[in-house]
Amino acid sequence: GKESPKLTVTPTEIALYTEGTTQITTNANDATFAVEDDFYASVESNGLVTANKVGETEIIVNSTLGTANVPVVVLPQYTLYPDVDGLVGKSTSAVVDVMGNSYETSTSNDGELEYIYYNPTSYCDLLGFTFSGGRCNAVVAFIPTPYTTKITKALIERYNIVGMQNDYYFFLNHDENVTIALTVYTAKYIGVVYM
Repeated sequence: GKESPKLTVTPTEIALYTEGTTQITTNANDATFAVEDDFYASVESNGLVTANKVGETEIIVNSTLGTANVPVVVLPQYTLYPDVDGLVGKSTSAVVDVMGNSYETSTSNDGELEYIYYNPTSYCDLLGFTFSGGRCNAVVAFIPTPYTTKITKALIERYNIVGMQNDYYFFLNHDENVTIALTVYTAKYIGVVYM
């Protein structure tokens, strides 16, 4: 009539900054650990979790005592403006839903509609969105050069670095459907382009 033990896991949820670590412990000697999406975090065979990129995933703990899912949230240390990679491919109304109504409109040299947000944050002097066929096809951010280190770290903690060419540093987002390019635009600005 003795009840079988159930799997217990500590902690039951995890929040870390990029490159932070924490140890998952269990009451099971045969526990195995796996991660749902290793873009955001990784886990070693002993349950040591390391935060990789900003976002969310889960660690799955399996044993003969049961299974447990441990949510992992990787928090940003650097946020200079809203994360805009998810807006590439979205409609004008989706951009306004995230960014607000304080934009000015213009037309690019190619005749495309542009929404320009001046000084959206204290770190960013301009966020510009270009639209083709009613969908956002590119976003540009101009960051004053004193924030070069911060914008570089913000991109590294969110995206994978894929290389450098002609003074541009290239990154890819999680789904590998948006390329991010960082360059020194002028002596005054760092330019970041999402396309």
